[in-house]
Amino acid sequence: MENLHEVIALKQASLDLRPQGHPDRSMSLNNLALCLSTRYKQLEIMQDLDATIVLAREAFLPRPQGHPDRSTPPDTLARYLCDRFRSTRQLEDQEELFSSYAQAFELREQ
Repeated sequence: MENLHEVIALKQASLDLRPQGHPDRSMSLNNLALCLSTRYKQLEIMQDLDATIVLAREAFLPRPQGHPDRSTPPDTLARYLCDRFRSTRQLEDQEELFSSYAQAFELREQ
């Protein structure tokens, strides 16, 4: 577990080096979100899942048409929202996760 805490600190430092507008910021946001999600699944610290969702929302940038990962951000956000909905049963999370899955599907079709 100590290694995961260290990785999270390094991912946060990496994100701090990529301000708004940096071409790799979305990747850093996603990497940190994945690590926090992993820690949430191991320790069930709700703040980790909440932070994961905030990061995933920020990473929810449209990618150009034809990009192979065009639908990944909304699909990933939906999975995190689904995790939180399972824990909290907040209808807002359920509504947003359905919307995110729908957006991911639309982006795959384009």
